[in-house]
Amino acid sequence: MALTGPVFFDTSILLAGLVEMGDASLPACRILDEIARGAVPQPLTAWHCCLEFYSVATRLPPGLRLEPELARRLIEEEILGRFQVCDLPGDS
Repeated sequence: MALTGPVFFDTSILLAGLVEMGDASLPACRILDEIARGAVPQPLTAWHCCLEFYSVATRLPPGLRLEPELARRLIEEEILGRFQVCDLPGDS
């Protein structure tokens, strides 16, 4: 089944797809690979997901934890460079 409209991705996909966590990361890595090759039309996320990614990725246990600069670079290149990042509705 082909995707035909916008698809929203939350922090769980961003984190598992960008931080190597073994076999548990494989499905999310596949999704992000498809986004990178342009197979997912209109991938969406939200600013709070970007902030949560940074917060969690830089606090993971040793061996998984990202340095702040690497987490920032991943947000810029892999998320901001490939996703439309949405705000929460103003009335929320």
